[in-house]
Amino acid sequence: MKNQLVLTLTTMRGSRQYSLNKVMRYLLVSVIALIFLGFLLGNFLLVRTNDQLSLLEVNHRTLENRYEDVLENYENVLGSRELYKTELDQLSDSMRTVESERSRLEREFHSLASRYEEVLGSSQLYQNELDLLNDNIDQIESERRQLQKESALVVSERTLWADSLRVLERKMGLPVSEEMTLDRSMELQQIANERLFMLRGIPNGMPMKEGRMTDRFGMRTHPVSKKQKMHYGVDWSTNIGTPVFATADGVVEFSGYHKKSGYGKLLIISHNFGFKTYYGHLDKQVVKGGNVVRKGQLIGYSGNTGRSTGPHLHYEIRYIFKHLDPVPYLNWDIENYENLFTQSKGIAWDSLRKMHPLNQLEAPLL
Repeated sequence: MKNQLVLTLTTMRGSRQYSLNKVMRYLLVSVIALIFLGFLLGNFLLVRTNDQLSLLEVNHRTLENRYEDVLENYENVLGSRELYKTELDQLSDSMRTVESERSRLEREFHSLASRYEEVLGSSQLYQNELDLLNDNIDQIESERRQLQKESALVVSERTLWADSLRVLERKMGLPVSEEMTLDRSMELQQIANERLFMLRGIPNGMPMKEGRMTDRFGMRTHPVSKKQKMHYGVDWSTNIGTPVFATADGVVEFSGYHKKSGYGKLLIISHNFGFKTYYGHLDKQVVKGGNVVRKGQLIGYSGNTGRSTGPHLHYEIRYIFKHLDPVPYLNWDIENYENLFTQSKGIAWDSLRKMHPLNQLEAPLL
């Protein structure tokens, strides 16, 4: 047998012997195990860091896209406003020019008529001049008739312009102006732009074109638990697969299966000023979290997922942390625009309406 170094440990319970080779093998195995565990932990931290960096990059691109869309919409509104103002200024200048030319021609006509009478009282010496004046009168009369036609055309176009603006007044539920002025037309443009801006950013209209409303906002007997419970939205009974549309511009906050709420496949969309809409019990979503959606865009199809007793769509509107009755918003449009501000309480509508981009031009710079 080879010579070996043996360690002997003696206790009250007895003694144990360990050879040096055995101790070294234990130490070697322990070192290898620690190195392997360190390698696994390092890879795990590296993968987790890469995932977090990817998520931050996606969020950064989403914010850039939202900023570009808002900037483009802002520039389009300013361009439309300047275009309308330029056209109205040109029309006013044309009217003034025509009126001035008409007055000038009338003065010339009276002057020529006076000269014509003088020529008639003169001798044959002025006959040639009289003939020449007759020719001039014919030419001026022809020009006058042409100017009258052009003036009538301008008046007709102005009348058509005024009638179109009066139609807009009636459509927006405003008093109809007896005389349409340039200032009134600019005011109507401002009002229309404000209403369209609010109607694009705040939920309004129907999320579905088919189906019928079966449950409203308020207390009800829950169809599953059979207990009295608050119903925070409205329900539409419809077939599975019926298209569902966004009721305002916004960003998809959540798109997936929401088991805790019982809404099954759920879409949550964030809109301007702190408004959100919820679309529950869907069969399929066609947009993902982070997607920018437009009012009227297809976002999913109705279904029967989650805690549901039949195919339907559950639709909610929330303002920050407050649940709102969706019914006034379903009927809100440009014609009954002012009704919502008295029907939906607890929202600082006056402050929100001042957030229209054109109103910001009058705000002081900080």
